[in-house]
Amino acid sequence: MKQIARNQSQLEFSKASVEEEVQSRTEELHGRTKELEEEVGKRKELQSQLVQAQRMESIGQLASGVAREINTPT
Repeated sequence: MKQIARNQSQLEFSKASVEEEVQSRTEELHGRTKELEEEVGKRKELQSQLVQAQRMESIGQLASGVAREINTPT
């Protein structure tokens, strides 16, 4: 009878240890997920800024070409 009680006690202890580990890892994963979501948001913002800069560059080149054509008599 003592052996059964001891086994149950060990089983309960093991179960509690596993539950603690699962909880700890779950919290860690939630933290990492939040960090990744923030990183994705930053990258999307940077990508948007890059696209806008490229558009402005294209408009500048177009304006430069038009100005050159206007200033160059044919």
